Amino acid sequence: VFVEQVGGKREQARRDLLAALGRHTMARIAEHEDEPLWDYLAFHISLLGASCVRVLFDEALWPQDSKERAGAWPFRVQAIHPRNVFVIGSWRWPYERVIEVQQRYRADVLADYPRWKSTEVDKEDVEVVYYWDHDTYALYADGQLLDEHQNLLGIPPYVWSFSGMGHKSQDGNPSSLAIGILTHALSELRAEARLRTLADALWPRTVWPTLVGTIAGEEFRTKWSAGIGRYLEVDSMDDKPEWLEQPPPNNVMYATLGDVRASIEKATYSQALAGAETNTPYGVAYGMQLGQARLRVDGARMAVERMAGHVIDLVARYVSTVLESPMLAEGHAITAKTIGDFHSWTVKFDAVSPQDNQARVAQGLELLRQGAIPLAMFYRDY
Repeated sequence: VFVEQVGGKREQARRDLLAALGRHTMARIAEHEDEPLWDYLAFHISLLGASCVRVLFDEALWPQDSKERAGAWPFRVQAIHPRNVFVIGSWRWPYERVIEVQQRYRADVLADYPRWKSTEVDKEDVEVVYYWDHDTYALYADGQLLDEHQNLLGIPPYVWSFSGMGHKSQDGNPSSLAIGILTHALSELRAEARLRTLADALWPRTVWPTLVGTIAGEEFRTKWSAGIGRYLEVDSMDDKPEWLEQPPPNNVMYATLGDVRASIEKATYSQALAGAETNTPYGVAYGMQLGQARLRVDGARMAVERMAGHVIDLVARYVSTVLESPMLAEGHAITAKTIGDFHSWTVKFDAVSPQDNQARVAQGLELLRQGAIPLAMFYRDY
């Protein structure tokens, strides 16, 4: 997590404070949230082509004693299924208005709002609608307004991002932007599922055949010993029972599976992304495949990184507008005055081994001790 270099020494001190707030936010999210937030966001972006996260201030997590507030973390940062959120107006962050729809247990809603008089008491679930704009927050259950108050944050507390694999359509339809890694391989995946389901249905009939005869079921149980398969009783037939012949699995079906899997691999580069061996014996060709595979996932990775930067920004806005006491981050007292009006964070996720990461940090610390690099470069590159 780092902030772009701006101004002189005074601005540098503010930049270090903002960077400390960013690192503190990322660490606290990993520590306090029950779900692996960034993994969820990456999963939604890769599969659905879009992802959404909500950042809320929880009064119950904010101590009454001002001395205890410095080390508290009064925020709930949760991944929201993108199909449950509708952004009204421009998709440019911060958004103008946002609507979120969720299914909640009726008992949970009654626990939060005991005065609520439900019109459909026989249903266990209830549809809850959350509305946010720059000034207002409102909550509806079964179409009834349960809560409405001022939005102190000043913006809807949501961050939405597309995968970067789609395109903007002329009519503004978001479905053209919500393109996931598997979108172009869905037809092949369905064909593979149908072929494997067919094979799974044929094998039991081939291995465990069906016996057809005119013997009554009760008599058959006493005269024949138990065995695998099944018996089918018919009204008229020769006295001698016969096995009902089943067609064996077609070899053409299995030959088609190879073509289907090749189409899936061509659309997703799954083998290259997993580091598996490919059919090419040449390193250059494998490098090209790996490069194409990275092009498929780089957009999703950068989308999650942008979301992380906006999440830190939302936390900073809460500190500036809602919190009445400073929050401590790596020894810095974070307040509205120290944050200032303009702030922007850049987050980078690195996929490296812990050993390589420790070696890089040690190298950076040595260069920093020798005065060969400034502190800003150490935070950014090491």
